[in-house]
Amino acid sequence: MIIATHAGTGKTTLAKMYPDNFIDFVSIPYKYYLPEPCPPDSSVLMFLELDQVPYFLCYPHRNVKPVYQKRYIERGNSNNFLDIFIGRWDAFMYALESNNCAAKHIVLDPQQYLSDVVEILKTS
Repeated sequence: MIIATHAGTGKTTLAKMYPDNFIDFVSIPYKYYLPEPCPPDSSVLMFLELDQVPYFLCYPHRNVKPVYQKRYIERGNSNNFLDIFIGRWDAFMYALESNNCAAKHIVLDPQQYLSDVVEILKTS
């Protein structure tokens, strides 16, 4: 199963913890091919949908933007990264929340990471 996740949810850590079950596929380079208001992952999701490949979406609650901003700063993300993921937070959250093609939506609490919901991911 493919799990499309928002930045900062712990996908790299999860892939390191469970290398036989999860691979971290980074899609941020696609942002250079997208129109400005479009979240970077949308083109990848569009291709999955066109090929009828099922996927899950995993993202934080909309109201935890300050938690994620702090998380990004503490892990050393650039200002450009912050401009994208904090500056376009509402656009990302709207796109993720309104996605009707995902097989499942997993919404993380402020201090949750993918590794906290790994059983849901592995059994679905």
